[in-house]
Amino acid sequence: MGALVGAKLWKHLSIVFKSLVKRVVMWTGSEICLHWIKSSATEWKQFMSNRVVEIQDCVVPDRWFHCPGLENPADRLTRGVSAVSLKSDDMWWSGPRWLKSPRCDWTQQKFRVPDEYMQEKRIVVHTAIVWDDLLIDISRLSSLTRLLRVTAYVLRFLGKLGGRSTQTGPLVAAEINEAEEFWVEQVQREHFDFEITRLNRGQQIPAGSRIWSLAPYLNEGLLCVKGRLEQSELTQEEKHPILLPRSKYTDLLILHEHNRGFHLGVIANLSRLRERFWIPKGRQSVKSVLKSCLVCRKYSAKPARQQRDNYLKTGWLLAPRSLL
Repeated sequence: MGALVGAKLWKHLSIVFKSLVKRVVMWTGSEICLHWIKSSATEWKQFMSNRVVEIQDCVVPDRWFHCPGLENPADRLTRGVSAVSLKSDDMWWSGPRWLKSPRCDWTQQKFRVPDEYMQEKRIVVHTAIVWDDLLIDISRLSSLTRLLRVTAYVLRFLGKLGGRSTQTGPLVAAEINEAEEFWVEQVQREHFDFEITRLNRGQQIPAGSRIWSLAPYLNEGLLCVKGRLEQSELTQEEKHPILLPRSKYTDLLILHEHNRGFHLGVIANLSRLRERFWIPKGRQSVKSVLKSCLVCRKYSAKPARQQRDNYLKTGWLLAPRSLL
């Protein structure tokens, strides 16, 4: 901590005395402290490492030297000395004699900066930037239609910034489809990034993958599945539906098909979804989402008479039965 205070003091003074920067010499009476300063900060624990980094940032390590205790004026007071002897002590007032001599005559230093520390080090770090937060917060939108329209307007704006689009006016079907492909790709990347990466490299998906049994493949950047309908007369989308894991987007899609079909049941809703998409554990996902539909909950509620009878059996209503 003393060396840190001294280093910060010199950093402040070096701004005022710019011509003396090359002549600065820092002294310490601790060989251990000198060893810390002249070594790499990564070798020490966090507290010590942070202080060493600050000291080295203020003063380069090769300007630090050790002063032996017998020749250190600061040790006079710490070891006890009378005022009379301190008054006539030349070392206290002028420092050690060799300090006024050329640097070649200074006391020999025991510790030197390691050669590997003084050498230039180059560290190559490979970084991958992952955008965890999308520009659009899907949790704040309650319907698929609104989500796709907002996304389409954002994509149109980004296209104009890049000079790739000049579209104006109301949204067209192509922009809505582009927004839908964008979200499907985002959801697949979030859940099946490992499988998509291997398929892009031309490698096989390992048998331990949770979607290995679906024989997935990439079609225009989207993950699709194969099945036993290859020789059927169905459309290409029905033969090879797009793989869509359970997510917030999937829930909005299920609810959208449910409302578009005038509140379809679980089987009918799942049947319409499978015309384009394959949702693992689709029946459970659809059933879970439909529980949140207020209209369906209202019309599927039990009659009030049964509830009244339950109250009577438990004795909650004490009024005569004739009044009920």
